[in-house]
Amino acid sequence: MKKVLKIGGIGVALLFIGCAQKKVPLSSLPTWRLEVKCEKGNPKACDLVAKRAESEKNVTKAAKFYEMACDWGDSYGCGKISYYYIYGIGVPVDTDKAYKFASIACEKGNPYGCLYLGKMDYFGVNGPKNYYLAFKEFNKACEKGVGEACYFVGESYQYGKGIKVNMDKAVEAYEKSCKLKYPKGCTYLGSLYFYGDDVEQDFDQARKFFQIGCNLGDSNGCVGLGNLYFLGLAVNRNYPLAAKYYRMACEKQNAKGCTNLGNVYYPIYGLEKDYKKAFKYFALGCKLGDPVGCTNLGYLYSNGYDVPQNFPLAFFYYKLACDKGDATGCYNVGYFYDEGIYPKQDFDKAFKYYLLGCRLGEPKGCTNLGYLYYTGSKLKQDFKKAFKYFKLGCEKGDGKGCLNAGKLAQEGIGISKDYSTANELFEKGCKLKVGEACYLLGINYLKGNGFVFASVDKAKHYLDLACKYGYKEGCKKLADLISKEGR
Repeated sequence: MKKVLKIGGIGVALLFIGCAQKKVPLSSLPTWRLEVKCEKGNPKACDLVAKRAESEKNVTKAAKFYEMACDWGDSYGCGKISYYYIYGIGVPVDTDKAYKFASIACEKGNPYGCLYLGKMDYFGVNGPKNYYLAFKEFNKACEKGVGEACYFVGESYQYGKGIKVNMDKAVEAYEKSCKLKYPKGCTYLGSLYFYGDDVEQDFDQARKFFQIGCNLGDSNGCVGLGNLYFLGLAVNRNYPLAAKYYRMACEKQNAKGCTNLGNVYYPIYGLEKDYKKAFKYFALGCKLGDPVGCTNLGYLYSNGYDVPQNFPLAFFYYKLACDKGDATGCYNVGYFYDEGIYPKQDFDKAFKYYLLGCRLGEPKGCTNLGYLYYTGSKLKQDFKKAFKYFKLGCEKGDGKGCLNAGKLAQEGIGISKDYSTANELFEKGCKLKVGEACYLLGINYLKGNGFVFASVDKAKHYLDLACKYGYKEGCKKLADLISKEGR
């Protein structure tokens, strides 16, 4: 009896196994069956329906099923529908709903929910900006491997948004962002090292991170790499390679990449002289929104380089560049008004655009403001302001500003007469290759004006520089000194 019962038990078990159905994976089910399962409360089925709808470009359906997935407790669905509500994908933009679903996703452990929540708090998308909350949310997402969140952690540390400034931690976060293959994090690190912003300038490191950013698809990384080859920083100057990287960026619709590619074809540089290509890429850069491209286009029209000289078109592009915030464009608009090139001479407008150019960082704008105050051209003559703007032009890098400020200091116009100040300004101007500044500095060394002792050797040195920089009086005076020594 025991054996029979045992055998019978086995038989029953075998019969049971034989009747069992093999479990079918959700992913292999047709969409209509997944929809049924979703309606019955299966969040994974909802996700699959939404993903299939996404792949078919049916974002309205995708939004519906991601929201259903979230309603059934799926954190991934909550994160996705939050994103959809932020950008109006398949649903109207609704920041309240976006914030609500991102909060749920983040609470349930979805790192992208934390990222979206952080961005809304950071940029004040659904209320006042809250950097403190944003930092916490970015940090959560970063710890779970979201590269973009790490980038924002870095930015928060760098600028003290929601947390105390800590540049070491900022760099650490940017590096993590880059390691997680967030391209902007790599490129931004490259920019920090390129400009030496809050870190020690290091062109080798800049090259490393620009290269990674470019390889990961960030066009700004390619522009940065092109700049290194164009300028010969950390690498040998190589215009063909610069052009390669600028072209890569330009093909991705990067405005700066297009403008810089145009610069490579401009004849003062080492690639073949090709105004047609320069024009093409300046125009493309301008069209894509780079104001420097517009300024350069204006310059070609102004000078008639491979296009008929056209001052109205030149003015149009300079004005367009200025309106987009380019300092040189503003200066050029001011110059056109100052000289009456086009539309007609207007000193008030010249003043306005020189001032705007100066404020935006164009040194010649400051210097030319100084001229307007010095000459009293339709402005009340004001030597103090003339000195102020000449000196400001000098400080921003315009050698003629240094020369003019130095002359006023030497003559005591608009400032107390001061040879020491004049000599400092002349020296700056000379370093910026303004021959007359070298000449005047040489003369002061010869006479001992502003120095403890006169120095013929230093006078000869600066007169020689004046001559090299094309100031003929420097050549004559140097020849005269040498002639006297030979007697």
